[in-house]
Parts: sequence; C-alpha cells; structure tokens
Amino acid sequence: PAALVSFFLGAMTLIIGTAAKPAIENFISGVVLAFSRTINIGDTVLIDQTHYGTIEDLGYTHCVVRIWDWRRYIIPNSEMLTKSFLNYSLHDSFLIAYVEFRVSPDADLDLVDKLCTEVPKQSQYFVPYEEPALWVMEMDKDSILCWCGAWADTPSDAWMLKSDIRNGLLRAFQEHGINTQSFRLVQDAPKSRPPVEASYRRTKVQE
Repeated sequence: PAALVSFFLGAMTLIIGTAAKPAIENFISGVVLAFSRTINIGDTVLIDQTHYGTIEDLGYTHCVVRIWDWRRYIIPNSEMLTKSFLNYSLHDSFLIAYVEFRVSPDADLDLVDKLCTEVPKQSQYFVPYEEPALWVMEMDKDSILCWCGAWADTPSDAWMLKSDIRNGLLRAFQEHGINTQSFRLVQDAPKSRPPVEASYRRTKVQE
C-alpha cells in the first residue's frame, strides 16, 4: 500500500540521514577550512596546547597532523573547525626563539649579555635577521629573570635552536661560574635556649 511505502521511505531517509550526518558535517567543514585558508598543508600548529606538529594532509573529512615524534594525529574536519589552535605559519614563516632562565642578582650581566649574543650564533638553525639579544624580564630580590632570543626560519628550526641555546648557555654558565638556579637569602636562625625540662635534668645529674 502507498501508506506503507511512504512510511518505509521516510524511515529509510531518517536512518540514512542520521548515519550520514557526521560525514556531511566533516565534508562541509573541510570545504570551509579550504576556503578560509586558516590552515594549509605544511603549516606548523599547536592543537589543544599539547599536540605540536605539521599539517600533513587536509582531506575531505579529516585533517592529519604529523606530531613532533612522527605519529599522526587525525582530527575530523568538524572538530578542527571549532578548535582553538595556534598556527605558527599563518603569515610569517620565521619567528623568534627564546630561552628563559634566572641568574643571581650579583651576576655579571655584561658577561651574560655577551654569552647570549655568542651562543645562538653557534647553532646551524640561527638566521641573522637580527643580532641575538638578552632581555631582562623581572628583577626580584632573589634572582633576575632573563630571556635569550634569536631568529629562526621555521617553527621546527626554532624548536631546535632553543635546544642548542639551552645546551650552549648551560656549558657557558658552568665554565664562567654563573649560577642559574633560583636564589633565596638564608639567614642564620638565632640559637634557641634549651628547654627548661632538659636544663633541669642536667642540673639534677650534676648534683
């Protein structure tokens, strides 16, 4: 009967539509991502503050991110469209790499400045857009917070440059006796009197 056929077709349409909804959403989201150009193949991104990698593929339904350890993080396009992520390659391919450290308030800042200028230049990932620089970010009574910054061509090169800067600065600081730990002024505590009970016992023993 026509009523049964209509019911059957309606039920099948509902089932197929429900099953195909994720695929349709991902396809439409993929089209939106392609035209918005917020991400492109080869871009370096940071997703969910944990997954740092390179966009390897933008498919019709999924986005493939090659993580730093060469695993693949696959994200549906519908989720990628709604996620907040950091794109390091959206406008500029080069960026500044900086390393944060602390030194003692009585450290020789001229020497620290000299080392922060020389050490980044020893890395193959450094590019001379500008000279490396030392920035004093905070001045506390116990320590001085410093940044050593230098330029790199790509986000991946910046990651390697920061590793080279850390290794080089640690060796240079050890060689020149510059302490990079947090400092705390420690005063000698006043000597307390022995407890009354202990003093009484010593008196009794002497008697």
